[in-house]
Amino acid sequence: MTDTTAPRGFTGWHMLATMLTFFAIVVGANVYLSVEAIRTWTGLVVDKSQQAGLDFNDKVQRALAGAVPRKVIIVPDRLVNLVA
Repeated sequence: MTDTTAPRGFTGWHMLATMLTFFAIVVGANVYLSVEAIRTWTGLVVDKSQQAGLDFNDKVQRALAGAVPRKVIIVPDRLVNLVA
């Protein structure tokens, strides 16, 4: 006698395995990237943050102190003037 059952194809178990694999990859990537971000970031942006903030305020005041109104973009450690 021959087996006459048809192949089952894609079942609910296949879908469950596909979804679990997908979310395992997503969670694994998030864990990896979080660990690398925490391990490599020192938290130090500038050595003296208080002085850097005061220097930035001074740069803004110097840029705005000119007699002719002008458009100014302040970028950290640079002063960019736009000629209108």
